[in-house]
Amino acid sequence: MGVPADGLYECMDFAEYFEAEGNHPFFIRVDGAIAGFVVVGRFPDIAGWNMEQFFILARFQRQGVGREAAALVWRRFPCPVARRGHPREPPRHPVLEERDRRGHGR
Repeated sequence: MGVPADGLYECMDFAEYFEAEGNHPFFIRVDGAIAGFVVVGRFPDIAGWNMEQFFILARFQRQGVGREAAALVWRRFPCPVARRGHPREPPRHPVLEERDRRGHGR
């Protein structure tokens, strides 16, 4: 399945993430193809960043694409970066747990 050049699926409008003040949206590309996206924004209640969205297309998963993208985000936003999970979301991804064990992102 391909992704349109603007990275938007018809079922969801991501324009808000790209237009909201303080958000930093990025497409994740592999060999020029869109492999996913990440949106980093500010927490309103604490100093630090929130990884609001992080998505890797299935065909690029389990290849280290997400791990490398996350590492780039953490280098670009060196102050605390967190991912607050929604209560109905599954447990945090092991990459985030590993990062937190190393003392990054807290």
